[in-house]
Amino acid sequence: MTSEIDQVRRLAAQGEHFAAINLARQLRSETSIQDKELDYLEVLSLARSASTSEARAKYMEYGLQNEPEIKFRTLPARLLKDEALSLPKDLAQTKFLAARDQYLGIHKNHPEDTYTAINAATLSLLGGDGAKSEELATRVLSIASNETEIDYWHWATRSEALIILGRLNEAREALQRGMELPAQRDDVVSTLRQLELLCASKKLNSSFLDILKLSPVAHYWGEALDARELDALLTEHCVILIKEEIREKLVEIQPISLFGNLNPGLDLLIAEVALSQGVELNIVIPHPSEIYLKSLEKKMPQGWLDRTRSFLEHAANVEVVDTQRDGCFSDVEILFATRVAMGKASLRARAIGSDAIHLSFGSNLGSPSAPLSSDPCNEWTATGRKGLRVKTPQLCTPTTDCRATPRSHNQAKAESPVERVFLFADVKGFSSLGDRQMPNFVKQVMGTFRAVQDQIGDDGIEFKNTWGDGVFLVFSDVGQAAHYALTCQQTFRDLKNQTIDLPEEISVRIGLHAGTAWRLKEPITGKENYFGNAVSKAARIEPVTQEGQLFASEQCAALLELSPESNIVAEYVGQVETPKGFGVHPLYKLVRNFSG
Repeated sequence: MTSEIDQVRRLAAQGEHFAAINLARQLRSETSIQDKELDYLEVLSLARSASTSEARAKYMEYGLQNEPEIKFRTLPARLLKDEALSLPKDLAQTKFLAARDQYLGIHKNHPEDTYTAINAATLSLLGGDGAKSEELATRVLSIASNETEIDYWHWATRSEALIILGRLNEAREALQRGMELPAQRDDVVSTLRQLELLCASKKLNSSFLDILKLSPVAHYWGEALDARELDALLTEHCVILIKEEIREKLVEIQPISLFGNLNPGLDLLIAEVALSQGVELNIVIPHPSEIYLKSLEKKMPQGWLDRTRSFLEHAANVEVVDTQRDGCFSDVEILFATRVAMGKASLRARAIGSDAIHLSFGSNLGSPSAPLSSDPCNEWTATGRKGLRVKTPQLCTPTTDCRATPRSHNQAKAESPVERVFLFADVKGFSSLGDRQMPNFVKQVMGTFRAVQDQIGDDGIEFKNTWGDGVFLVFSDVGQAAHYALTCQQTFRDLKNQTIDLPEEISVRIGLHAGTAWRLKEPITGKENYFGNAVSKAARIEPVTQEGQLFASEQCAALLELSPESNIVAEYVGQVETPKGFGVHPLYKLVRNFSG
């Protein structure tokens, strides 16, 4: 079992936190293993992937608070710091100082430990106690001067202390010396995040930290081509020039990972070049591979169809956003897969502490007559992230792009699927209520959903339905759906703090999923409703949601990354088995982040 735990440790060290979490849970489930090191690695990976509340819950569940080693005992202080980082500044300072005091309590019993001392120093600064921060930083340098084991962490710790003391030239030199020594990727990411906090707090130019930055995660998009133009790609000389443009940009950016699609067009050349250069390729497609390839038969020559199959086989990961077997490959579904790929690139970058960048390739980018609206670069840069347009040689007369307009993704023909966000909620404990409690339940608990609707407005709520304790709502915008759901949960918590004539175990579970579905008129009611695999999947998320929480699918979490004004973040929960044979899916818990 040691080798399996070592594999979890390697994944965590490489910054592959989701994979480390999933493997740790798989080992525990399949072998009934009881190993505190495995528990620690899972909790640490949860913390480093910004799943703070889940990490705290697992820390207590696994009993790590009873372990004597420093690395176990310091985890609560680290989690308290992470909680503070999600709060407004006036509320965060109190928690920073509380976390500082926890580190100091441990340092008192281990006076030669620089880890606890430097964390206490940084937290003192973040908490507004500059004098204590400098006192502790000076102590750290004194302890470090007597260390005999000079490794990466020795220099990283010295640099942190020197930044606190304002000795930036020495801090830069310490970082440079540290980077000359072996270091795990995740250790470097952790250092970067900590030092960026320091520089922001002291209002320092942080450009000297660039030495610590990983290569970015990139999302790619290629201009669409019709069958005639794709056929030309197999014969025309300019394909060499196009591939060279793509290759040069990938060499310049040096992405650690690429996310995108395999739509007919330059997507295919990008995938080909990426695989030839050994770049990790992550592909998002609307439907399962065989159905997807079948739908492409009339859209591309056989040569490119064979290459597309090869790209799917050799990609590092292929995600299917809709597993239904009769995909119709509509414009809306193509665009939805594009937006999911964009969001997944951002999720991956956030998880490993890297930047996310977008690359658009095409011959007509920026031209008024070209289908610029189908280029998602605008949607990407609206989030504040960097996006680049790379102009490539033109093959022939531009085709009409088959993709829909990102800014009007809520519009669709009546006979086509539409992209929506689906919310299902129910109330745990409803079945135990007696008839006499029903009026109070309907007024107070179900009334909460209506009260929030009145509070935030219902312009974006396109459909509403209830039955007993169940609620089904359809939203046009993922940010509004998440805001509504979190407001409902907070309102219900406030209600429970009041004196209400309902059982204590009453709680609300809410699940969210984004996808494409059919908007059709019901023959019985004569009213429009939503039908499809995405609606069914949303209904399967709610039953596995923790009481009082909001769980969301990965597609939903990905689209949230594209909401520039959202203060809602997705914390990874793990691979969760959903009921009624809907399989195992990665789920996220949505929480608010007020730090700005």
